[in-house]
Order: sequence, then C-alpha cells, then structure tokens
Amino acid sequence: MPPTEVDVQQLAGRDHHGFGRRIKYMAEECVPWVEPVTGLALPERLVIRLLDRTALRQTIMDDQERLVAAALAEATGDHDVENVIKLNRAIASVSSRIAFWVAGGITYTTAAGDPEIMITPGTWRHHGQYQDDDALLAMLAHELIHPAQFHASGGRLPVMDTGPLGKDLGLADREIKTVGEGHATYFGARIATKVAGGNPVLWVKERRRQYRRSLRYKLIGGTLSRLPMAQKAGDAYNNGAWFTAHVLDGLGELPALDQRAFNGLWARRDLFPDADEIRYPDTWLKRVTPELTLTSSAPPQPR
Repeated sequence: MPPTEVDVQQLAGRDHHGFGRRIKYMAEECVPWVEPVTGLALPERLVIRLLDRTALRQTIMDDQERLVAAALAEATGDHDVENVIKLNRAIASVSSRIAFWVAGGITYTTAAGDPEIMITPGTWRHHGQYQDDDALLAMLAHELIHPAQFHASGGRLPVMDTGPLGKDLGLADREIKTVGEGHATYFGARIATKVAGGNPVLWVKERRRQYRRSLRYKLIGGTLSRLPMAQKAGDAYNNGAWFTAHVLDGLGELPALDQRAFNGLWARRDLFPDADEIRYPDTWLKRVTPELTLTSSAPPQPR
C-alpha cells in the first residue's frame, strides 16, 4: 500500500511559509503512525490548508451548508427546509467566528466529499504557540485521525446529528462528536509520543502559563473559553477519551473490545453510544459487542 501523500497548501500569506514547512514536516512524521496505532487507514492523498481568518470562516460555513443539504437529502420526515437552512446559516456564522480564536486545527469535507484539514497560523500566533513545535505536533497527531475515521465510515461520518433533523435520522441522541474527538484525543497522544519520544501533550500543559498570548486573545478567546458552550465542547474531548480508554483498555467489568471491532463503529452510526452509555460504557459494550464483532469480520475499507 503506497504511503499517504501530504499536500500542504499555504494560503495564509507569505509571512507563513516557514510555518507551512514545519507543518508539512511534522505531518509527514505523524502519518506513517496513524494506521499502525489506530488500525484506520488514511486516504492516498491528504490535503492540509493554511488559511487566513476570512477563508477559514467561509470554509466552515460552506462545509456546514453541505452537511445540512446531505442531511436533508437523507431525512424522510416533513421539514421546513427554508427554516432549517436559515437556522444552520445563523449558527455557522457564529461558530465560524469563534473557531478562529479557539481552534488549532479543523477537519472538514470539501465539495467533492474529501476530508481535509485546515489550520490558521494567525490563531497560533494569538495563542502564543506559533513557534512551539510540541503544540503543533500534538494538534496534528490528533487531527490526522479524523480523515481516517471519515475514510472508515465510507464518507458518512460527518452528519448533522443534532437539531431538527437529528431525530428523523435516528441520531438525535448519538454522541458521534464525543466519540470522534475522544478517539482522536486518545490515539493522538500515542502517535505524538511515538514521533517525539515522549508525550508532547503533557509538555504543552506543563508550560501553558509561559505562552505570551495576545491581548486580543485574552479579551476575546479567553472570554469564549469560559462560556458554557466551550466547557461543554471540552467535556466532549475528555469524556470521549475516557470512554475510548474504558472500552479499549478493559477498565470496566467487561473485557476490552477488540480494536478492529471498535473500528467497525465508524460505519455504523446507529451503534454510537448515547449520553448515558458514554458515562457507563459497560452498558454500551453489552449492547453493541455482538454486532461490532460481526462487523469486524468484514474486509477492511479499501483506500
């Protein structure tokens, strides 16, 4: 199987060419570890775009519009399409502005349906981590797992799983984002440790107070990070990582779930846990282990 080609497209301005070269080097160091560590294959070509704030915002809004269109096409109920689209645009307008201040990297899907990663160098400057290779490595190791999840799902993973369409799609109570982010957090730390010879996630946490964050970030990003919605988003990463560790490391009463069986989850949105099963993973294991074990006997998804 040929190695994944990493294509870094530096579109954030000429001041960031050096940043782009560092991203490419670190991504190429991480990519060979994704499949051995997670059991999930990356596509043959992976695009990482470095964008400015305006392009970031537009990309997020375009991505959300496509997700809603796909969800509407799949939904079978009677929906006020105009209101659904209008509500989504309003939410995307706000979230795309917030993303610049808080998101180190974001995985999205293009109009062609391919997963790509976007990074805004300006965000890293405001965070005071522009020169911190450990922080960049930790982010990339995490973010590179999302295209592999997407690939394993056959392109069906990024769905609108909340809002007026969630119930109709049978996904209203499925913690898809929590598991996706938690799985990437759990395995991202392992990949970064393989590359760095130690856990850069912990190194970054230890020197968090040393970063010289911009005044604008302190006023805007710092405020955003204290909002309930930001706390909830952080909980999704932590709770999802705990859930992943619980079921793969056998931390509960039941035996650990085989990693290949767990990976069958990406193609079965109906088997994702609900909020109660995130808190009590053994109840989820009892429900899904037989079906996931059968799924794992199927041939792996081709690249």
